[in-house]
Amino acid sequence: MSQIEHFSADALHHYVAGLCEAAERCGFRAVVVLSGEMTWCREQAAALLAARKVADSWWLGAQAVAGTTSLAWGHARTRLGMELEQLVIDAFDGFDAEGFGALSGTVRAGGLLLLLSPPLDRWRHYADPLHRRFALYPHPPESVTGHFLARLAKVLRNIRGIGLVAQGEPLPELPSLPQSRGRVAIGEIYAGDEQCEAVNAIRHVAEGHPHRPLVLSADRGRGKSAALGIAAAQLLHNGLEQVVVTAPRIAAAAGVFEHARELLPECEAHRGRLLWQGRSIEFVPPDALLLAPRAAQLLLVDEAAAIPTPILERLLDYYPRTVFATTIHGYEGTGRGFSVRFSKVLDVQTPQWRRLHLSMPVRWSAGDPLEQLSFRALLLDAEAVADEVVAGASPANCEISQLDGATLLDKERDLSELFGLLVLAHYRTSPNDLRQLLDGPQQSLYVLRHAGHIIATALVVEEGELEPELAQQVYLGRRRVQGHLLPQSLANHAGFVEAATLRGARVMRIAVHPALQGRGLGGLLLGHVQQAMQRKGCDYLGASFGATVQLLRFWQQQGLLPVRLGLRREASSGSHSVMVMVPLSTRGGALFLAVWERFCETLPELLAGPLDTLDGVLADRLLELAPPIVHEAITRQDRRDLESFAFGLRGFELCLVAIRKLVLQALGDRHVLAKLDTARQQLLRDKVVQRHSWERVVDRSGFSGRKEALERLRETVALLVRHYFGGAGLPGG
Repeated sequence: MSQIEHFSADALHHYVAGLCEAAERCGFRAVVVLSGEMTWCREQAAALLAARKVADSWWLGAQAVAGTTSLAWGHARTRLGMELEQLVIDAFDGFDAEGFGALSGTVRAGGLLLLLSPPLDRWRHYADPLHRRFALYPHPPESVTGHFLARLAKVLRNIRGIGLVAQGEPLPELPSLPQSRGRVAIGEIYAGDEQCEAVNAIRHVAEGHPHRPLVLSADRGRGKSAALGIAAAQLLHNGLEQVVVTAPRIAAAAGVFEHARELLPECEAHRGRLLWQGRSIEFVPPDALLLAPRAAQLLLVDEAAAIPTPILERLLDYYPRTVFATTIHGYEGTGRGFSVRFSKVLDVQTPQWRRLHLSMPVRWSAGDPLEQLSFRALLLDAEAVADEVVAGASPANCEISQLDGATLLDKERDLSELFGLLVLAHYRTSPNDLRQLLDGPQQSLYVLRHAGHIIATALVVEEGELEPELAQQVYLGRRRVQGHLLPQSLANHAGFVEAATLRGARVMRIAVHPALQGRGLGGLLLGHVQQAMQRKGCDYLGASFGATVQLLRFWQQQGLLPVRLGLRREASSGSHSVMVMVPLSTRGGALFLAVWERFCETLPELLAGPLDTLDGVLADRLLELAPPIVHEAITRQDRRDLESFAFGLRGFELCLVAIRKLVLQALGDRHVLAKLDTARQQLLRDKVVQRHSWERVVDRSGFSGRKEALERLRETVALLVRHYFGGAGLPGG
């Protein structure tokens, strides 16, 4: 479509330059949107950038123009911690919500974010290339709705201070910028009193009493990472030998090293390591810190909200002097959910911990239009309903309803309460989850309300019904399709090809308001989901999550039992993933019984092999929910071995085969378990099921040594022999 242009390239340049100058006076970042046909937008952007001659300029997309650095969405996180003058986002190559959240913080005050987009009123209908991420097989990308993009267009129109330039229309007047609410003047070392206080608090963790960790929180641009770096450098000056820094990825800690390096003249700098006069600041990934703990005198955990809570708990155990820094409204993870969950851990383990919050922006002024855009567009500032408003909620006074993306698009309060609830409930809720919520196909969204407010939610996706030929290829490990997590895992990993051909439903997310947990609200909602999925003709309902005793108990109370356990810890949760399911049809019942029995058979072998380091309490819970199924009968020779071990002095290893058969039988027998105290059950699990070394058994159980542990094991086996066979028996008889 050809249109008469209402402005020249020079006019656009002067317009953008005027907005940037006004933004710089306020300490803001300028935001300009060029909307229209793809060719027109790219041509206008090329002419504008050529006129501006900004050296420090990135182009997010495949059609970068001369003078800019091309960047793909997949590499957005690699630029964390950097600052630039100009960022161009070519949304014709797709709009990645999480990438936008990450990169928006790289633009410095006085800089420009230039967004190229289809016409705002038609953006929702654009075939965004990134729709393929959300399209479940066999549905094409066209099945993904454009509700997220429609809302983004609405937000762009409503944020004060954004320049909206549209093809075929005259240049608008320069937007009036919001009133600047202040910005900290950056001094030689500290950017204001808040940062100075933060540095002193960090140093106190290293130099004061141990086991008094600090939680440092802030929004982006408040100088949080700078405070960590300044404090680390000062501590080295004062004689501290080693500071260890960890974060979800090394790029997230770049700011720490940058500010430390400025205060350590003539230091030897490597990627993730500074050496100065024989002392060091070193980056170590969280998992590596647990596998091989360092002798750190201070541990700095940056972006702690994006690290799974189980890992943070273990770091807290290992390192007596730790600072946990987190972004409150983050593109990855969330400080609010982190605060709710981790505060409970700190209260128990280190009750003298301290919290400090940085509120004043350092890198730009409060009220910055780009910060407001990222907050509203990505719902980084979404809040669950206040505790006191829904304090009286109970199953008797709540109602369940179903929502969809189209409805949420017109109900901003519902969307904010819903997403804020997910943020509180899950340690990692990203902006891409918002897009999934609004646009994902084959999904159903259920909410529980009290007094009109959303207090619980469940997001369910339908899976399975793969063609028999495709299911066979998935089973053999030769194919993998988009989505269908449970059917594909049960087919390929568990070994049941029929799981891929049945119709399943998976609970992707379920969340209950933190102030209302333990009242039966989650069970009420999940019961409704089961009925709804059964009416839809689903054969089973399942879920996959990071295994904890508490979560397993919740799902078991709703009738869902474990059917698969991941062999490695998931990077996303820090835990082994577990899959649970409940049948909804006759065919689903047959599948469930077969998969569950197979899991019961294999669990002891897993606990003795790849899962031998699994948390003991969690292993106990799994064995309770999936008791061992022992097909091997205890033979006459087995009984002789058992009696000679229990009532004689034969070695444990010499009688291991028989002992293992007996113990697995006992662990699947609740009547026997009722006769064994916790210590005896742990001993059987540690030594017989998980085959831990004697040294580890002694260490975990508090025995005086191997001799006492072996004697207690003989006594316990003797109890089992008497229970199953009666009498003491005669060694060799």
